[in-house]
Amino acid sequence: MEVTQSSKIDLIRRVFAPATSDLAIMFHTSADQIYRWCGTESMSGEKSHILDDLVSAAKLIDAAGFAHDRSLLRRFIKGKRLSNLVHDGESAVEAASILVSYLEREAAERERLQRRLADRTTSRSIDLEWGWV
Repeated sequence: MEVTQSSKIDLIRRVFAPATSDLAIMFHTSADQIYRWCGTESMSGEKSHILDDLVSAAKLIDAAGFAHDRSLLRRFIKGKRLSNLVHDGESAVEAASILVSYLEREAAERERLQRRLADRTTSRSIDLEWGWV
């Protein structure tokens, strides 16, 4: 089964949930051009390399179990967002692997804190005072 350009863009959208303007930034193009690529128009060589890099990054994030996280594109990696890194010519796969390591570390920390705080109970008076009951 041949993987089409449109299905690659769909994968990127499924994993990263980018706005069309984010895709336009990454590909150095307009939002209208993104829509045309989702149709029948084909990409140039340089743009198809960016697409393949983003698809590999999406597969990496999906395999790690962090797909569908709407905050992925808002996270900072090396002081920039993923869309800006790709726009500046950096590897999306490298950025995604850094992002996955951040997310795995955060998930482990959350789990550790939940285990540590699991036996704690809140004071009923504090709950009442703050209206949590």
